[in-house]
Amino acid sequence: MADIDPEALRKAACAIWAIQRQDLDKCDMELDDVGDHYATFKMAKAALACQPGPTPAAGEPVAWRYVHHDYMGRRVSRYGVAPERWNGHDPVETHPLYAHPTSSDQETLDAARYRWLRDHSCPPHNFYIGVPDEFSGVRYGPSEVDAYIDDARARQNGGEG
Repeated sequence: MADIDPEALRKAACAIWAIQRQDLDKCDMELDDVGDHYATFKMAKAALACQPGPTPAAGEPVAWRYVHHDYMGRRVSRYGVAPERWNGHDPVETHPLYAHPTSSDQETLDAARYRWLRDHSCPPHNFYIGVPDEFSGVRYGPSEVDAYIDDARARQNGGEG
């Protein structure tokens, strides 16, 4: 388990203790009276250990293949998102399997267009994108639609795309 910040541990333990004092009728005891070996601190450590870690940067590995030696010295592969000891031994090799996805500039722009359409559609049919009857035979290409959306976004944002 990674090192836990003592201040974060204390805050989590205080929050748990507040609930325990009420539920377990320990109104006459303070958290300092029980010491850090008490179950409240164990619960706080467990809660903090479950917090998600930082999101990896785009392109960084997020899953690996770990190679261990079994009891007969054979190479055995295990898969996971964090290195783990197996039979009391650290992996002898690690190989990245999957990388955190990257997004291209085009994907980022397309996502912004989608969010703009979603957020600025008119009630009562939010996010219903229709074509008026007078345009039923008119066809627009993707680049024209993108240009119209970009123009509308720029006008709404005062010239910023």
